[in-house]
Amino acid sequence: MSLLNEGAEASFDIVSAAIAKTSDARLEQVRTVGALSHQNSPLYGTESQKDLHS
Repeated sequence: MSLLNEGAEASFDIVSAAIAKTSDARLEQVRTVGALSHQNSPLYGTESQKDLHS
């Protein structure tokens, strides 16, 4: 493998890792926001609304 290819491969690995990390962070943010929106949704009710209906 040429020196140029080795450098390109290392750069590709770094970029791939950065993209994966960013994707994971965005997915976690979506999960967190989704969970919070369900907590306050009239469909699911908030904790205080659940207590009133118990």
